[in-house]
Amino acid sequence: LFSLLLLFAAFSATFSFVSLRIRELGGGLFVVGAATALQAIAEVPVMRVTPRLNRVIGHRALYVIGSLFFVASFVGWAYLDDPLAISLVKLVAGVGFALVYVGSVLLVDDLVPPVLRGTGQGLAKAVSFGLSPILGSLAGGAIYDYWGPSALFLVCAAAALVAGSSVFVIAARSRATRISPT
Repeated sequence: LFSLLLLFAAFSATFSFVSLRIRELGGGLFVVGAATALQAIAEVPVMRVTPRLNRVIGHRALYVIGSLFFVASFVGWAYLDDPLAISLVKLVAGVGFALVYVGSVLLVDDLVPPVLRGTGQGLAKAVSFGLSPILGSLAGGAIYDYWGPSALFLVCAAAALVAGSSVFVIAARSRATRISPT
C-alpha cells in the first residue's frame, strides 16, 4: 500500500500539472487534449500484451518496469520545454500506467490470502485512486507553486523510483514468510 500511495500520488501530481506546463509553454488546448489521448492510446495495447509479459517476466517486474517508465516520463517533463515533446512523452507514461496497473492487481492477489483478495483489491484501489490523487494534487500544487514545474517532476520521479524499488523488498519479505517452514 505504501508503494501504491507513493507511486500514484506522484502520477496524480504529474497528471494534474503536466497540462498546465504545456499551456505555460504555449501549447494550446488541442495539444493538451492530444497529450491525454496519447497516454490512453499507449495504455490499451500494452494492457493487451501484459498476460504474455507476465508469463515471461512476472508481475513484480511489470510493476517495477512500469514505475521506471514513470520515472523516465517525469524526468523528461522536468527538462523538456517544448509542448509537443512533452505531449509525446505521455506515450511513455501510458506504457508505465498499463504495466503498473496490471502489475499492482496481480501483486495484491499474490500478497494477500485468497479469502481477502477482494478486500486487498479494494484497499489498493482506495489508496491508488482515492487517497493518492488527493495527496498528489495537494503536494504537487505546493511544489509547482513554490519551486516550479521541474522540481515537481523531479520529486515525482524520485517518488516513483522509491515506490518501484520498495516492491522488491515488500514482495520478497512476503514470499519468504509464506515459504518459511515455521
